[in-house]
Amino acid sequence: MKNTIKLFGNLSLFALLFQACNQSTDFAPYKDDQVYSHFLIAADQTNSTLTPFGIRTKGAAGSLKVIPDSTVSAAGAYVVSATPDGKIILSAGSRNSYGYIESFSINKSTGRLTSVGQVQVPRASTDLPTNLSFITIHPNSKYAYVTDGRSDAAGNFAPGKIHILKIEASGAISHIGAETSNNLDWPMGIAIHPDGKYAYVSNYAPGRAVDNKISAYEIDDETGALTELSFSPITATTTKSPRNLTISASGEHLYVVDEYNDPTHISSFTIGADGSLTSQGFVSPDSGTLGAAVAIDPDDRIGFFTNRTDNTLLSFPVNTGSTSLQISSTIGSQGIQPVTVFAHPSLNYVYVGHQASGHISAFSYNPTSGALANLYADASGEKNSPTGTPLVLPGVNAKSSFITIVTLPK
Repeated sequence: MKNTIKLFGNLSLFALLFQACNQSTDFAPYKDDQVYSHFLIAADQTNSTLTPFGIRTKGAAGSLKVIPDSTVSAAGAYVVSATPDGKIILSAGSRNSYGYIESFSINKSTGRLTSVGQVQVPRASTDLPTNLSFITIHPNSKYAYVTDGRSDAAGNFAPGKIHILKIEASGAISHIGAETSNNLDWPMGIAIHPDGKYAYVSNYAPGRAVDNKISAYEIDDETGALTELSFSPITATTTKSPRNLTISASGEHLYVVDEYNDPTHISSFTIGADGSLTSQGFVSPDSGTLGAAVAIDPDDRIGFFTNRTDNTLLSFPVNTGSTSLQISSTIGSQGIQPVTVFAHPSLNYVYVGHQASGHISAFSYNPTSGALANLYADASGEKNSPTGTPLVLPGVNAKSSFITIVTLPK
């Protein structure tokens, strides 16, 4: 059996990893002896749904198991994130030219979701629909930020927006404003510094003059407002159409994956006290374009990124003190067009989502060397083994797996 979720349909799947508050009690909905300390939640834009999965911690550890009858409707459901305090889940996406953002509470024992409310993001005009691309949440769990790359019917992109939402303790959300700048040209990824002071946005803009720019903002943690820094946008000469970015847990480094360098580049920057970025070089495979996602393990030891043309997952050591990053390991991603990646928050597993085939694949990694390996199960599918066939699970109806991570508090 494969350790891959087979997904069908169109557009996007985002997934979140959640740690349950109780790690010693069996959860009745699963009807087996497995203790699920984490949950992965998948967003299906085709059917506008969210579906949670349990992540095994023993037996076939790291593999995913469906939670019966747990799928819920979610407006848009293209991207999904969670408040750092682990209490509220937000999904976002565009449908019929409008944007939708919906909030959910999560049961920390079962992973089941309950809708709290939603807001609609109106399009600017008839010819300018919304294009919600990514969502992230401030460390204080009070504000969410959603990138919106807008285009007219001819495909010409107008200045983008970053929508700002207020999150109440109850999970209720409200749209309180949007940051608009001529420097935002097809804003795609957004990452917030762990201390909540700065936000960085990738300007995807393929073939345009700003296709190597990163916008930088200071965040008012009391109001959620964004103020563009004086040196923004930042020219990142090692990138071309930056798609996704992430910040190390220490807050010292920003990593950016681009789509149109040949081969793909993963660029590294140090983050100054004033939010400025200083290039620390880049790493790239021997071949392959269309890089899509980058993630750093929670201990800032190993980085991971995906290459969509070669259908591979790659790893590299981080924080080595060198300006020349090196590839540690390369492995087939077990799907078509791997578009996102995240690392488990406490175990040495990494998960990859695929744009074309809709799989979510699971791998183990060596935390010292970065060496990657497939997760295999024995014939029963219940135990890990050195060789065999990767685990497979019943799928949900979606494609384009975009994945991010959060841990629920105990």
